[in-house]
Amino acid sequence: MLDWTDNSIGETYFQIEENEEGQGYTVAATADAGATSATIEGLSPATTYSFRVRARGGSGDSGYSNETTVTTPPDTGALCRAPAVCFSSGRFNVTAQWKSPDGRSGAATVLRLTDESGYFWFFDAANVEVVFKVVNGCNFNHQYWFYAGGLTNVQVTITVTDTKTGTVKTYSNPQGKAFQPVQDVTAFGTCP
Repeated sequence: MLDWTDNSIGETYFQIEENEEGQGYTVAATADAGATSATIEGLSPATTYSFRVRARGGSGDSGYSNETTVTTPPDTGALCRAPAVCFSSGRFNVTAQWKSPDGRSGAATVLRLTDESGYFWFFDAANVEVVFKVVNGCNFNHQYWFYAGGLTNVQVTITVTDTKTGTVKTYSNPQGKAFQPVQDVTAFGTCP
């Protein structure tokens, strides 16, 4: 929902314009005279938009409102579709990106061990690089926990997404450093 203050007099309607990730403004919607809000539909997930509004009428157009910028949430429903692997009854999507010292990089392959745990490999399926688990700690501190341990010194960024809320946490290991254990017992405060 996009809201604004109606400071115009005698408008015929309001024109709402959107700018998707710096591509230039286009008309996104219109609203009746006297309106102070509009619902903008058809926006892409995980995309940054800027919006502006102006009144239009028989005697000309008003100036534009201040711009407001928002980023739409990710399409959490798509995060657990195959070939993705999700954990804790499909609640958490866990992915990783790696980069080696020689410049090679890619998405890690994730494999499930249990509903709460899995591991990543980067270069060879027989070479485990990082193990992790997502634990439902709701009965203890009203949080979901995330733990990870690595057998690598390459650059790694792990992304954990709560598919129910869209909340994202990232954990990084720098290039050339032994993977430091992750023991985040306040990762997601979204019980249940």
